[in-house]
Amino acid sequence: VQHFYPSHLSPNVAGGIDIADRRYPLGVVVGVGPFNFPILIPIVHSSMALVTGNTFISKPSEKVPSISRLIAEIYKDAGLPDGCFNLLNGGKDVVESLVCHKDVAALAFIGSTPAAKSLKMLGVENNTKVQALGGGKNHMIVLPDADLDMAADAAVSASFGAAGQRCMAVSVVVAVGDIADDLVKKIKYEPTQNLNEANCYILNTCHIREKATDKVYHDIGRVKKQFRKKI
Repeated sequence: VQHFYPSHLSPNVAGGIDIADRRYPLGVVVGVGPFNFPILIPIVHSSMALVTGNTFISKPSEKVPSISRLIAEIYKDAGLPDGCFNLLNGGKDVVESLVCHKDVAALAFIGSTPAAKSLKMLGVENNTKVQALGGGKNHMIVLPDADLDMAADAAVSASFGAAGQRCMAVSVVVAVGDIADDLVKKIKYEPTQNLNEANCYILNTCHIREKATDKVYHDIGRVKKQFRKKI
């Protein structure tokens, strides 16, 4: 708690005057989590809010609502007083109602970039503190002296783990120097060369919904047309 509530004291800034900077709980804090991290994000949001003296409302993704209910039961079994951790299910309309509610002091959001921007603007309009993290993607840079077998394994795992449905997923692999052709060959054959139980689990992960699968096929088709090269 001391990490969250440090006291900054500037003594005797003027004759007989000290300046102290202190932090206090905000009040009601809302956490809106994404579908792809249904355990980690609600726990991180709620624990930081609760340990600093706030009450918490968890609004999980409507695609994975059940896990947050189990988290609520764990908190209750651990002795957390009623009303400290609250669970509210729903979609976009519920989130917008929360950020506009006069009793909500702050909202933490992790999800798509358009939704993050929209909530940020609603927070400004309603004087609600909003921490909004939009979708992120990563470039993997492979240097000329890299172990290409290891790099290929990392590229496949990072790109296709969780079917690519996470902000740490690698979207672009950048090969530095003249290693590109060799790296592509190793990436192409990596899944078949190392077919063990762990890799099969990674590569057979399903998309959260059919619309997400359709987008993947659309993006593959777009890349084929753009680069005129067989994938």
